[in-house]
Amino acid sequence: MMPAGKDPYARRFVVAATRDEGIVLDVATGEIYRADRAAAIVFRALARGDGVTGAAAALARSFDVSRARAERDVRAILRTLSAARPRATASSWVFRPSGRGGYDLLHDGRRVAWIDARGRAVERPVGQGEEDAEHVLRLAAPHVLALRRKQVLHASAVVVPSGVVAFVAPSGTGKTTIARLLARRGLRVIAEDLLVLATPRDAVLDGERAIRAWSRSRAPTVPSDAIVACAANPSKPLRAVYVVERTKAHDGLVADPLRGAAAIAALFANAFVELPCARVWRDALAACRALATLGIVHRLRVPDGLAALERALAVGSDPHDPVEALLGRLGPDPRVADAVTAKAEHQRLVGRARVERHLEKRSPIAAGTSR
Repeated sequence: MMPAGKDPYARRFVVAATRDEGIVLDVATGEIYRADRAAAIVFRALARGDGVTGAAAALARSFDVSRARAERDVRAILRTLSAARPRATASSWVFRPSGRGGYDLLHDGRRVAWIDARGRAVERPVGQGEEDAEHVLRLAAPHVLALRRKQVLHASAVVVPSGVVAFVAPSGTGKTTIARLLARRGLRVIAEDLLVLATPRDAVLDGERAIRAWSRSRAPTVPSDAIVACAANPSKPLRAVYVVERTKAHDGLVADPLRGAAAIAALFANAFVELPCARVWRDALAACRALATLGIVHRLRVPDGLAALERALAVGSDPHDPVEALLGRLGPDPRVADAVTAKAEHQRLVGRARVERHLEKRSPIAAGTSR
């Protein structure tokens, strides 16, 4: 094995692997990839500092291929990483490293806030309007928490008897509307946009309220201790996490489980990882992997349009109300879970594989939009 200090790939990659695949974070570029089992083996070896030779040896052992063949495949992966990449979607809100240390939050190229490198405080320019100041602090809050090693999901959430049900999605997908419609059923809404996690298993019940209160500060420098402390407030276990997708193909609610790398990728896409900080990316990926392993992440397809969504979530007299099942009040059917597990095991990748086609590119995160 090559000494880690001389290997250009050592510590460059972070791999959140499951049985057959994984999510790979390139901390040099802030880009993520979804890799199958073969590619995940390669990246784990590179991350350990084993170099190309060690990665090829691990691949050859796992798939019973020649060392020469395996080394060609490893080098093909590395060429994929160095190939031209699509540009990140332009955003009017961007984080950049600051010349004074820490990070500047820019809006249309103008600095609107500065965040201490350790997330201890946010500083705003003198003369910033009150409405703008509150909006800027609310945007900064999840990133401040990330620097303090507290995780936040871009999610709405409601409380059910067994815990918390969360709906994660980008802005405009309907997660806030879902929470408000569920409130009509008498459910307590604890988040419309920002769900603070006490641990990857537990959601803070008043995290978003604490962030909103903190964001109303008018001080030019706002310490972060108040919102960091909220992570220790009362919490409940996450009962289910639904990744919301709008569709015109269904009038009702359609849920199916997300497991492994698909679940990790969906959660990571709704974490706050826009800061150009490798530690923040690593922490978020670890938290998403821990949450994905709980087996409570699902894709939820909801009808497009407010009227259709209202009908799907309306209170009905059906004893098998699909919304009640969605919220876990009917309880999971263990036979369904066992069947899904058995099918996944049956389809587990075996035998030989070429790896140069087994990388699925994900969007760059280093310059993404601050949500």
